[in-house]
Amino acid sequence: MDLLQIGALVRKLRIERGLTLEQLASRCSITRQTLAAFERGSAADIGFRKVVRIVNALGLTIDVKRQEGGLPTLDDMYDLNEQEDREREEAFLKEARKIRRPMRER
Repeated sequence: MDLLQIGALVRKLRIERGLTLEQLASRCSITRQTLAAFERGSAADIGFRKVVRIVNALGLTIDVKRQEGGLPTLDDMYDLNEQEDREREEAFLKEARKIRRPMRER
C-alpha cells in the first residue's frame, strides 16, 4: 500500500467515524491543511512520524515489509546468515559421522 492509498483509507475511516479534518488533525498534532493534503495524496513531504500518528489516531498500525525483488533488510540478511551457518554445521556433522563409522568398524 502506498501513501496515496493510505491517505484515501484515512479519509474513508475519518468520515465513517464522524470526525472532521480539524478533530483528527488535532488528535495527531498536525495542521488541518497537512491532513487534508495527505488524504488527497498531495502531501509529498509528509514525514513517517506524522503518518504513524495519523493512522494510530484511527486505531490502525503500519506494517513495513520488503517488496519482492527489493534489497534485503538487515533482518533478512541475519536470518540468511543463520540458515547458512546451520547448513554448514549439518554438512560438517554429516562428514564427521562418515569418518567415525569406519573407525568403529575396526
